[in-house]
Amino acid sequence: MIKQTSISLPFVSGMFALGLLFLLLMPLKIGLLMAFGILITLIAYYRTDFALYFAVLAFPFLPDVLGLGMILGVSLLSMYKTFVNGEPLIKGTIPYWAIFLFIAICIFNTFTSISFKGSIRDLGLNLSAIGFMIAMTNTINDESKLYKILLWMVISAVLVSLLGLYQYKVGVTINREWLDVENIPDVKARVYSVFLNPNILAEYLIMTIPIGVGFFWSSKSYFKKIGFLGAVGIMVLALVLTMSRGGWVGFAFSAIVFLLLIDPRWFIGLIPAAFLTFSMLPQSIANRIMSIGNLADSSNLYRFKVWDITTEIIENYWQSGVGFGYIPYKTVFESYIRTMPIFHAHNTYLQTAAEQGIPGLILFLFMIFVILKYSGIVLLRGRKNSFKYIMCSSLIASLCGALMHGMFENILYIPRIIFTFWIVVGFLMVFYKLNIDSEYDLK
Repeated sequence: MIKQTSISLPFVSGMFALGLLFLLLMPLKIGLLMAFGILITLIAYYRTDFALYFAVLAFPFLPDVLGLGMILGVSLLSMYKTFVNGEPLIKGTIPYWAIFLFIAICIFNTFTSISFKGSIRDLGLNLSAIGFMIAMTNTINDESKLYKILLWMVISAVLVSLLGLYQYKVGVTINREWLDVENIPDVKARVYSVFLNPNILAEYLIMTIPIGVGFFWSSKSYFKKIGFLGAVGIMVLALVLTMSRGGWVGFAFSAIVFLLLIDPRWFIGLIPAAFLTFSMLPQSIANRIMSIGNLADSSNLYRFKVWDITTEIIENYWQSGVGFGYIPYKTVFESYIRTMPIFHAHNTYLQTAAEQGIPGLILFLFMIFVILKYSGIVLLRGRKNSFKYIMCSSLIASLCGALMHGMFENILYIPRIIFTFWIVVGFLMVFYKLNIDSEYDLK
């Protein structure tokens, strides 16, 4: 049982006074933000589950610094409560060891990095997100809380998607490098919502759409099914309008994984449905899909060049990489070619190998294998049509879709996508804890 934290009058008074001080002494906007942060801190201290719900709802909309502060704050307060209550930091039999192995090499590569300050940025983001994941697995101790936090994740994704659809309707300014005017002249717009880049929005939606599909598939009420179908439709439409080909491939792969896990017979119907859908698509979207294998496409040529140079970096730094994070990679990459400024390798696996060497790539892949293995144990112990089986299948599909998209983008680069990735992993770990540990019951 999780102990209730007793009310501490000095703690509440101190936090209230601090919030009032921020309001009085700082500019109004900053003061309100800081006071709001104090409020979230109080909520996190007394009801960590409420703070978790709010965090998964809010983090896509917050600037990176505020988002990091919220994720880190909830993580640290959860650890503090655990310490005060005399409980173990790691509860249950969750297989964190594979994650800790990967983080250990991340820490090592931070200290051996060619840019220590640059590596600290990415290490801090990942450690904060993993701390949040541990807070999730320690706090979510029944099916009701799990249902709520998953639902808030979907609500957040729908709001993000609606903003993207609004952008498409009113029109937004987009960068020239996002379009291939010569080969695909009929693509005029790409939505990006709060993420400032359509490919990043696609990364987020790939990891959240399957959760909405899981709710739709597991709901017994027709009213709920209609609601979740509408939510999924909004998210899928936003994904389509990102015009992210890698995103579409990742989404298609996640759909295949989900259907194979739920019932392989559904996969048979997926093929003709895909052809029928393709025949009904607007010409601009159909042309964009057809350009996926076009070697003359400018963005494809760009990626090939990036991959070629990244491979050279891996050959020269295969033992331990150039250092954890995008800044060491960017620094070394631009020493190979000055005329090609870049932030990442447009491939998660090449990026990981360049940053952390072949050992780092092996540990990353091993971590993914362990996560999927223990998620598979949950499926083996579940009934085919149960909430547990369907939602766990949707989360496996979510992770697999992101990993497929990782063939074309670095999914561990932008802070909000780093948070999303580890939150999805956290959901899978919660399912494992509730399924395996005898003190919990998940039907």
